[in-house]
Amino acid sequence: MIPEKYKVDINGIVKLLKDVGFTIDEIGYGHLFFFLFAWIERFIPFSKSKAVGIILNKLMLLENKLLEFNFFKRRAELFYIICKR
Repeated sequence: MIPEKYKVDINGIVKLLKDVGFTIDEIGYGHLFFFLFAWIERFIPFSKSKAVGIILNKLMLLENKLLEFNFFKRRAELFYIICKR
């Protein structure tokens, strides 16, 4: 869980990026579960099955809705920062 489990200070990272000249476009959160499905999909295209594709899409929509709440953001397994210099 970020930051409770790994002690990642997201605000500190954002500040460091801004201090060295980056502009932050987006900060997002997610769960490794869906990242792994996407990574495996590159090698084994199992989502070509219509049923699997529908289930994965529904799970991802649910995750995105849940991650709108701070309770779930604090327990996210990964985060990303999109920035540019």
